[in-house]
Amino acid sequence: MSCKCMSEVLEKAKANILGQLPKHRPDSFLAEWENEFFTLGGEAGLNHSVGLPIAVTYHRLKNNGQPYSHTTKVSINVFMSYCPFCGESQDDGGMQDIEYTATLS
Repeated sequence: MSCKCMSEVLEKAKANILGQLPKHRPDSFLAEWENEFFTLGGEAGLNHSVGLPIAVTYHRLKNNGQPYSHTTKVSINVFMSYCPFCGESQDDGGMQDIEYTATLS
């Protein structure tokens, strides 16, 4: 994204969060986007975006067809094509032309 929305919103959130925290060691504070992606290429060079997580839960099957006793949980992130704050198109460096498949095991 060539816009600066992600950085600006994060800085505003940090200031707001710091004002509400109880007494703490100042050097221990860290606030970051959890699902931030960096991509190389495109017109802007290094781009960043935040991904929206998709939570996947399922029961795997054993070779004999019986389900395992535990549930498998996986998180898959889908990055945004447009800035969620200003709507500016993200330069993905041609990544839309590449098909991705996630293997869940």
